[in-house]
Amino acid sequence: MEREYYFIGGGNIAQALIGGLLKNQQKKPQVTVIDISKEAREKCLKLYGVSILSSITSALSKADVVVLAVKPDDIKEVSLLLKNQIRPNCLVISVAAGIKINTLTNYFNKNTSIIRAMPNTPALVNAGTTVIAKNFFVSQDEKEIATILFRNVGEISWINDEDLMDAVTAISGSGPAYFFLFTEILEKAGVNLGLPENLSKELTRNTFIGSATLVKNSDKSLKELRKNVTSKGGTTEAALGTLEKLGLHEMLQKATEEAMKKSKSLSRKPE
Repeated sequence: MEREYYFIGGGNIAQALIGGLLKNQQKKPQVTVIDISKEAREKCLKLYGVSILSSITSALSKADVVVLAVKPDDIKEVSLLLKNQIRPNCLVISVAAGIKINTLTNYFNKNTSIIRAMPNTPALVNAGTTVIAKNFFVSQDEKEIATILFRNVGEISWINDEDLMDAVTAISGSGPAYFFLFTEILEKAGVNLGLPENLSKELTRNTFIGSATLVKNSDKSLKELRKNVTSKGGTTEAALGTLEKLGLHEMLQKATEEAMKKSKSLSRKPE
């Protein structure tokens, strides 16, 4: 029998997971998206032809897997609504930043199988990075369900220490935005140096993509790759020296610490 998946929230990450699920499974699962946003529902329907609902209903009693893809602030309300709707053996997967498994366990029945995952937005192009943790009640079959769900959209890592999730959120969860910002700044710098806007855009984005591809396909460390570009007394050395003087290392360290702190604060909100 085909598994029935219910996605609570139909935003970008949910759409990526649904796309991967429907594209890569030999037996197409039944997928339903529940979202209060008409726009999100219609987009999921248009892209994937899935069933859509505007609110949580008794239909969830058929769910084999429920994916919580809502904002952290909405997790409590949604979870308490789901508690009496889902079957005892339903697998619950959360992609909400900062929400711990113990917190989810308090919202659901205590023996509910719960998986917490932190994907990132490159999942939209099947290049995501997802870190996953589980509670004691997750079976090997349920672990495999989650493995397939997230591997469909990129690389995955399972961890035993859930406390690492706050650091994971700061590095890979929020990480794409750091790279986008750096590239955005570099693009503007090119314009300031006299390049036509379209040319600067093309150069910076292609350099970003090319550099990432080189990292992926090389067995050299990042330090070695950087040194290969940096000739003594050359232009790259001058630029990197300026970045160091301006405190780039310290800024990035501080930025990731703040992201981790925010992730921890989300898990400490009153229940």
